[in-house]
Amino acid sequence: MNPRAAADIISNLNKDFALEILRGLEDKDAAAILENMDVQKAAELSQEIQN
Repeated sequence: MNPRAAADIISNLNKDFALEILRGLEDKDAAAILENMDVQKAAELSQEIQN
């Protein structure tokens, strides 16, 4: 799946499930998805991933 499609899907999931998916990906794949999300949503998820 391309990062833009994945970003659209993950953006609509609840936060905990989205984080579980992103944490399970390689860093470069998670980054590509976050780059295609709404800036505020991506920032929120990025902050949570680091914790």
